[in-house]
Amino acid sequence: MARTIDIKEQPRLGIARTLAMTFNGMRHRVVRSIITVMVITVAIAFMMNTVGESLLKHGVAQSISQRILDMRLTSRWHAMLSQPPTLEALISRIADAPTGGQVMIQSQRFSDLDDDRMYALHATVTQADLYLTWFERLNYGQRRRLAHTASGSAIFDRLGSAQTYARFDRGLSAMTSLRLPTQRKPFDDFLVDWPMTKKELTQIQAGHQRAVERIARSLTDDTLMDALCQADGAFGDVIRDAGFELDDAIAVALSQQGMQQAMATTVEATLAHLPVRQAMATKLDLLPGEVEVKQLWPAVRHRRDARWFLDILATHNMAPNSLTADELAAMARRKQIESALIMASRAGADTTDDSSHGRLIWLVIVSMVVCVVGITNAMLMTVTQRFREIATLKCLGALDGYIATAFILEACMLGVVGGTIGALAGTLIAMMRMFGEFGRLLESAISAPSLFGVIGLAIAVGVLLAAVATVLPAVKAARLVPMQAMRVE
Repeated sequence: MARTIDIKEQPRLGIARTLAMTFNGMRHRVVRSIITVMVITVAIAFMMNTVGESLLKHGVAQSISQRILDMRLTSRWHAMLSQPPTLEALISRIADAPTGGQVMIQSQRFSDLDDDRMYALHATVTQADLYLTWFERLNYGQRRRLAHTASGSAIFDRLGSAQTYARFDRGLSAMTSLRLPTQRKPFDDFLVDWPMTKKELTQIQAGHQRAVERIARSLTDDTLMDALCQADGAFGDVIRDAGFELDDAIAVALSQQGMQQAMATTVEATLAHLPVRQAMATKLDLLPGEVEVKQLWPAVRHRRDARWFLDILATHNMAPNSLTADELAAMARRKQIESALIMASRAGADTTDDSSHGRLIWLVIVSMVVCVVGITNAMLMTVTQRFREIATLKCLGALDGYIATAFILEACMLGVVGGTIGALAGTLIAMMRMFGEFGRLLESAISAPSLFGVIGLAIAVGVLLAAVATVLPAVKAARLVPMQAMRVE
């Protein structure tokens, strides 16, 4: 009589039970777990410090650039109302401008182009700016080989000839490390459209020149800088009538900055008088010939010092009308802030250095490779220590897949812990370093969503590294033969 063999379904442990067993295993091998966590922590901290520092520097550079532009509003408008921009400056200005913004509206007035043509011009000029930036980043030898002595927009003029384009094509093909920022066809199409684009840009320049001449005719005895102090009044209407786009908020800011700049120029001019220079030299413990304008503003940034300086000016009948000590001190602090912003922008200029970025990327890659090797070594040691445990689990019915999953799950849990600690530590180090370099300027540059996003990414990278590094040890553990593993001491 045949016996019936009842084959039941292989029992499976739930995820909760598997996590509990994995956690208990980590607790029993706490030293090995701590070593693995430390390896992950160091790698992620280094990566996060590098990425966080770059992110913070980029944010500081953007914040500083905008603040400097705001503080130099009067100078920018003075230049705009004095002469039209060069072709390269106009390309950069239009490329950076949003569609429907001040620059685009103003350019359309100067050129009399319709909306469709302005939209097409914006797209083409954006391409021109991209290609100009690419050519500017080439070294002298590369640029000379591709465009000979041409520079700026003259490069596009030169490449319009079939002969010079053929030379450009041969040079680019020979330098295999160089790649255009776009495919070749869009670049060729752009060169075909460039003559028309240049003609329209020249129209904008000509319209700008007519507006500048109209502004100049409106000035009588006043200088342009003096007239800008009335930008929120009659002179603002003159600017708008000439074709420039000037809204009320900018007009008010322009007027205020113009008056402040005119007052600052008046105060600085007083140092040209010997009695004032001698008094300042005595205060600063310098010779009169060593006193410069840059030393004036730090010396009067406090109300008491500003009051002293105004008394000196009043003694020699040179005190500006209606200027108080508080206003002079505030003016000095603004000058110092502007100087600090300029110095900070120079300190953060290396964020656009491609070679610096390349070095940082290679350092991060090397740290990740070291992390993978360290985790792999630690997990291989764990497999060696757990031969009997793995054999017992297999004798109790654990499949190869379960053994491999348990090891990878353990590594992921260690990756979460190490990645979190490393991400927080790296962020803290980066912020401390950047605070030491930029001070309070860092406050306006921190983007919390971006920072938390990078922290989350760093933790995910830690988990991924741990999982990838554990694949080899997990496969080795899963392939162990139970009887052979039980014999290992």
